[in-house]
Amino acid sequence: MSLTGACPQLLHRAHVIANHCVERPSTTEERFALLAEWYDPTAALLRRFQLLFYPRDGSVEMFDVKNQRTFLRRTKYEELNQEDLFVGNRVNIFSRQLSLIGYGDQYTASKLGSKKERKQAADFYSEHQSKSFFNNLMQFVTSGPVIAMEVMGDEAVSIWRKILGPTDSESARKDAPNSLRAQFGTDGTKNAAHGSKGGESSLISSPGFEGLRSSKQRENIMLCHFLALVVFEL
Repeated sequence: MSLTGACPQLLHRAHVIANHCVERPSTTEERFALLAEWYDPTAALLRRFQLLFYPRDGSVEMFDVKNQRTFLRRTKYEELNQEDLFVGNRVNIFSRQLSLIGYGDQYTASKLGSKKERKQAADFYSEHQSKSFFNNLMQFVTSGPVIAMEVMGDEAVSIWRKILGPTDSESARKDAPNSLRAQFGTDGTKNAAHGSKGGESSLISSPGFEGLRSSKQRENIMLCHFLALVVFEL
Protein backbone atom coordinates (compact mmCIF):
# COMPACT_ATOMS: atom_id res chain seq x y z
CA MET A 1 0.00 0.00 0.00
CA SER A 2 1.30 3.46 -0.86
CA LEU A 3 1.85 6.11 1.79
CA THR A 4 -0.88 8.22 0.19
CA GLY A 5 -3.34 5.34 0.42
CA ALA A 6 -2.31 4.54 3.98
CA CYS A 7 -2.67 8.13 5.21
CA PRO A 8 -6.39 7.87 6.19
CA GLN A 9 -5.60 4.70 8.19
CA LEU A 10 -2.76 6.45 10.02
CA LEU A 11 -5.02 9.37 10.89
CA HIS A 12 -7.76 6.99 12.06
CA ARG A 13 -5.29 5.22 14.38
CA ALA A 14 -4.24 8.58 15.82
CA HIS A 15 -7.89 9.55 16.24
CA VAL A 16 -8.70 6.31 18.12
CA ILE A 17 -5.82 6.88 20.54
CA ALA A 18 -6.79 10.52 21.07
CA ASN A 19 -10.41 9.60 21.77
CA HIS A 20 -9.35 7.45 24.72
CA CYS A 21 -7.76 10.42 26.50
CA VAL A 22 -10.77 10.89 28.75
CA GLU A 23 -11.25 12.76 31.97
CA ARG A 24 -10.27 11.07 35.22
CA PRO A 25 -13.30 9.44 36.88
CA SER A 26 -14.17 10.73 40.31
CA THR A 27 -12.53 8.61 42.98
CA THR A 28 -11.30 9.13 46.51
CA GLU A 29 -8.02 7.32 45.81
CA GLU A 30 -5.34 8.69 43.53
CA ARG A 31 -4.63 6.62 40.48
CA PHE A 32 -2.90 7.19 37.15
CA ALA A 33 -4.24 5.97 33.81
CA LEU A 34 -2.17 5.29 30.70
CA LEU A 35 -2.90 3.79 27.31
CA ALA A 36 -0.77 0.75 26.55
CA GLU A 37 -0.26 -1.68 23.70
CA TRP A 38 0.85 -5.31 23.87
CA TYR A 39 1.58 -7.63 20.97
CA ASP A 40 -0.13 -10.96 21.59
CA PRO A 41 2.09 -13.53 19.80
CA THR A 42 -0.50 -16.31 20.14
CA ALA A 43 -3.23 -14.39 18.33
CA ALA A 44 -0.79 -12.29 16.27
CA LEU A 45 -2.69 -9.19 17.35
CA LEU A 46 -1.75 -5.83 18.81
CA ARG A 47 -3.98 -5.38 21.85
CA ARG A 48 -4.71 -2.02 23.48
CA PHE A 49 -5.32 -1.56 27.20
CA GLN A 50 -5.94 1.11 29.76
CA LEU A 51 -3.31 0.58 32.45
CA LEU A 52 -4.22 1.88 35.90
CA PHE A 53 -1.58 2.40 38.59
CA TYR A 54 -2.42 3.10 42.23
CA PRO A 55 0.56 4.78 43.96
CA ARG A 56 -0.77 4.19 47.48
CA ASP A 57 0.02 0.48 47.38
CA GLY A 58 1.73 0.03 44.00
CA SER A 59 -1.12 -2.01 42.56
CA VAL A 60 -2.05 -2.20 38.87
CA GLU A 61 -5.19 -2.91 36.89
CA MET A 62 -5.69 -3.44 33.15
CA PHE A 63 -8.80 -2.85 31.05
CA ASP A 64 -9.23 -4.24 27.52
CA VAL A 65 -10.22 -1.23 25.40
CA LYS A 66 -11.60 -3.13 22.39
CA ASN A 67 -13.62 -5.72 24.30
CA GLN A 68 -14.62 -3.29 27.07
CA ARG A 69 -13.79 -5.65 29.91
CA THR A 70 -11.33 -6.08 32.75
CA PHE A 71 -8.18 -7.89 31.64
CA LEU A 72 -6.31 -7.82 34.96
CA ARG A 73 -8.04 -7.17 38.26
CA ARG A 74 -6.34 -4.79 40.64
CA THR A 75 -3.21 -6.56 41.88
CA LYS A 76 -0.20 -5.37 43.82
CA TYR A 77 2.87 -5.29 41.57
CA GLU A 78 6.10 -4.15 43.21
CA GLU A 79 8.19 -4.16 40.02
CA LEU A 80 6.42 -1.11 38.58
CA ASN A 81 7.15 2.38 39.94
CA GLN A 82 5.57 5.75 39.31
CA GLU A 83 8.82 6.91 37.68
CA ASP A 84 8.28 4.30 34.95
CA LEU A 85 5.02 5.85 33.84
CA PHE A 86 5.69 8.09 30.87
CA VAL A 87 4.70 7.97 27.23
CA GLY A 88 7.24 6.18 25.07
CA ASN A 89 8.44 3.87 27.83
CA ARG A 90 8.07 0.10 27.86
CA VAL A 91 7.10 -1.68 31.06
CA ASN A 92 6.81 -5.34 31.97
CA ILE A 93 3.60 -6.41 33.71
CA PHE A 94 3.51 -10.09 34.65
CA SER A 95 5.79 -11.08 31.73
CA ARG A 96 3.94 -8.91 29.21
CA GLN A 97 5.92 -6.05 27.72
CA LEU A 98 3.61 -3.07 27.31
CA SER A 99 4.36 0.03 25.24
CA LEU A 100 2.95 3.16 26.88
CA ILE A 101 1.43 5.17 24.02
CA GLY A 102 -0.59 7.87 25.76
CA TYR A 103 -2.08 9.23 28.97
CA GLY A 104 -5.55 7.94 29.76
CA ASP A 105 -6.92 11.16 31.27
CA GLN A 106 -6.04 14.81 31.73
CA TYR A 107 -5.27 14.32 35.43
CA THR A 108 -2.56 11.77 34.64
CA ALA A 109 -1.15 13.90 31.84
CA SER A 110 -0.93 16.96 34.09
CA LYS A 111 0.65 15.05 36.99
CA LEU A 112 3.12 12.88 35.08
CA GLY A 113 3.69 14.39 31.70
CA SER A 114 4.14 18.15 31.70
CA LYS A 115 7.78 18.58 32.78
CA LYS A 116 9.15 15.52 30.99
CA GLU A 117 7.29 16.27 27.76
CA ARG A 118 8.30 19.92 27.62
CA LYS A 119 11.92 18.79 27.81
CA GLN A 120 11.23 16.25 25.06
CA ALA A 121 9.64 18.95 22.92
CA ALA A 122 12.64 21.24 23.46
CA ASP A 123 14.95 18.39 22.43
CA PHE A 124 12.90 17.75 19.29
CA TYR A 125 13.22 21.35 18.17
CA SER A 126 16.63 22.23 19.63
CA GLU A 127 17.72 23.67 16.27
CA HIS A 128 15.05 26.38 16.68
CA GLN A 129 15.87 27.45 20.26
CA SER A 130 17.36 30.75 19.12
CA LYS A 131 14.40 31.57 16.86
CA SER A 132 11.74 34.10 17.81
CA PHE A 133 8.91 31.57 17.39
CA PHE A 134 10.44 28.95 19.73
CA ASN A 135 8.31 29.76 22.81
CA ASN A 136 5.10 29.72 20.76
CA LEU A 137 6.15 26.40 19.25
CA MET A 138 6.78 24.90 22.69
CA GLN A 139 3.42 26.12 23.93
CA PHE A 140 1.69 24.54 20.96
CA VAL A 141 3.35 21.11 21.01
CA THR A 142 2.81 20.73 24.77
CA SER A 143 -0.79 21.97 24.76
CA GLY A 144 -2.28 18.52 24.26
CA PRO A 145 -1.54 14.84 23.58
CA VAL A 146 0.90 14.18 20.72
CA ILE A 147 0.60 11.11 18.53
CA ALA A 148 3.89 9.68 17.21
CA MET A 149 3.87 7.47 14.14
CA GLU A 150 6.65 5.80 12.20
CA VAL A 151 6.06 5.81 8.44
CA MET A 152 8.05 3.46 6.22
CA GLY A 153 8.11 3.01 2.45
CA ASP A 154 9.90 3.88 -0.77
CA GLU A 155 10.69 7.61 -0.79
CA ALA A 156 8.78 7.90 2.48
CA VAL A 157 10.22 11.29 3.39
CA SER A 158 9.41 13.08 0.14
CA ILE A 159 5.94 11.52 -0.17
CA TRP A 160 4.98 12.38 3.41
CA ARG A 161 6.20 15.95 3.09
CA LYS A 162 4.06 16.28 -0.03
CA ILE A 163 1.04 15.01 1.92
CA LEU A 164 1.79 17.56 4.66
CA GLY A 165 2.13 20.50 2.28
CA PRO A 166 4.08 23.75 2.81
CA THR A 167 5.20 24.56 6.37
CA ASP A 168 3.03 27.69 6.57
CA SER A 169 -0.65 26.73 6.55
CA GLU A 170 -1.66 29.94 4.74
CA SER A 171 0.74 29.10 1.91
CA ALA A 172 -0.52 25.52 1.95
CA ARG A 173 -4.10 26.68 1.41
CA LYS A 174 -2.97 28.54 -1.70
CA ASP A 175 -0.47 26.10 -3.17
CA ALA A 176 -1.66 22.71 -1.88
CA PRO A 177 -5.30 23.03 -0.75
CA ASN A 178 -5.74 19.29 -0.24
CA SER A 179 -2.71 18.91 2.03
CA LEU A 180 -2.99 18.21 5.77
CA ARG A 181 -1.59 21.58 6.77
CA ALA A 182 -3.99 23.39 4.46
CA GLN A 183 -6.97 21.60 5.98
CA PHE A 184 -5.99 21.43 9.64
CA GLY A 185 -3.25 24.01 10.22
CA THR A 186 -3.55 27.64 11.30
CA ASP A 187 -0.20 29.27 10.51
CA GLY A 188 3.51 28.50 10.29
CA THR A 189 3.70 27.27 13.90
CA LYS A 190 0.31 25.66 14.46
CA ASN A 191 0.53 23.68 11.26
CA ALA A 192 -1.07 20.38 12.31
CA ALA A 193 1.83 17.94 11.92
CA HIS A 194 5.57 17.56 11.59
CA GLY A 195 7.62 15.56 9.10
CA SER A 196 11.32 14.83 9.37
CA LYS A 197 13.50 16.21 6.57
CA GLY A 198 15.49 13.01 6.26
CA GLY A 199 15.47 9.36 7.25
CA GLU A 200 18.18 9.99 9.82
CA SER A 201 16.69 12.87 11.76
CA SER A 202 17.21 14.33 15.22
CA LEU A 203 13.66 13.25 16.04
CA ILE A 204 14.57 9.59 15.67
CA SER A 205 17.25 9.79 18.35
CA SER A 206 15.24 12.02 20.69
CA PRO A 207 14.29 10.77 24.18
CA GLY A 208 11.18 8.59 24.12
CA PHE A 209 11.54 7.58 20.47
CA GLU A 210 14.58 5.28 20.56
CA GLY A 211 12.45 2.14 20.68
CA LEU A 212 10.21 2.93 17.74
CA ARG A 213 12.42 1.31 15.15
CA SER A 214 15.11 -1.32 14.83
CA SER A 215 18.50 -1.15 13.16
CA LYS A 216 17.05 -3.11 10.24
CA GLN A 217 14.65 -0.28 9.40
CA ARG A 218 17.11 2.50 8.63
CA GLU A 219 16.38 3.03 4.94
CA ASN A 220 13.56 5.24 3.67
CA ILE A 221 12.17 5.84 7.16
CA MET A 222 10.62 9.08 8.32
CA LEU A 223 9.36 9.75 11.82
CA CYS A 224 6.50 12.18 12.22
CA HIS A 225 4.09 13.22 14.94
CA PHE A 226 0.53 14.52 14.94
CA LEU A 227 -0.94 16.97 17.40
CA ALA A 228 -4.01 15.34 18.85
CA LEU A 229 -5.85 18.66 19.21
CA VAL A 230 -5.98 18.67 15.40
CA VAL A 231 -6.87 14.99 15.15
CA PHE A 232 -9.79 15.52 17.53
CA GLU A 233 -11.42 17.65 14.84
CA LEU A 234 -11.26 15.01 12.08
